Amino acid sequence: MLGIVLINYKNHQEVLSYIKNELVKISTPYTVVVVDNSCDKQEYVELSEGLSTLDKVYTINANANLGYAKANNLGARFLLEKHQVEYLLFSNTDIRIIDENVVEVLIANLEENRDIAAIGPKVISLKGKSQNPYNYISFVKKYVLYFFFYPFLKVFNKTSINLPVVSDAREGCYYTLSGCFLMLRSSSFVAINMFDENTFLYSEEQILAERLKDIDQRMYYLPDVQIVHFDGASVNKYFQNKAKLFLLFKSEKYYYSNYIGTSKFIILLGALSIRFFLFFAKISNVFKKIRE
Repeated sequence: MLGIVLINYKNHQEVLSYIKNELVKISTPYTVVVVDNSCDKQEYVELSEGLSTLDKVYTINANANLGYAKANNLGARFLLEKHQVEYLLFSNTDIRIIDENVVEVLIANLEENRDIAAIGPKVISLKGKSQNPYNYISFVKKYVLYFFFYPFLKVFNKTSINLPVVSDAREGCYYTLSGCFLMLRSSSFVAINMFDENTFLYSEEQILAERLKDIDQRMYYLPDVQIVHFDGASVNKYFQNKAKLFLLFKSEKYYYSNYIGTSKFIILLGALSIRFFLFFAKISNVFKKIRE
């Protein structure tokens, strides 16, 4: 009935721990496939050996770092072709399952509501901050206004205004959900041609939401059940690494251009705003070092 897709990138110990300590809490029969994106022969050998004694757990060597969308699609195709699963759970491995009936509750709601294609639980960080669900946010607000006016926002401590997560959200349909623990109806996932493989990392959930809208289906948030996501709660972590910031922008530029219809001129303004932000950050660091 349930297929679970996990991705490993040079962290097989975390993957093994998640399967042995967290997924065992699930009572619904399931099959797991781990797609190895590590591009490391020894890593794949250790992953395979660690999983070899487990029933209904398979590994796929991607032989490349495929990124999020391609790797998840690879795993999903395997589960759909070989095991004919009715539901797919895409999960990170840095997860702790709080409510052991989380999968059963999510499946029950999908079975009761045929116009819902995707569903997710309450997701909190280790610090207790909400990471689910998300509202739509325009490109202008997220990139042009935020990055260009960042120095002024920082003065007034308003640097989190572009985060679209809905705090204390009630049960219901929202624009999109976190991809760290996301369940989909297999038939709906196939109908929209799975994840868009033109992105490497980031924006997959927003694109998924847009594709589901095309078949008149929605994403549903269910806070009755909860998981903890060990990853940081804030998008601000991207700003600590220039390469990650540009990778994020590349994916979101694709999403906003191809799915929202944002103009090339507005996209250009966003790119210039990021450059302005990076210049400001560099200058700020220089003055900080002078003061020290």
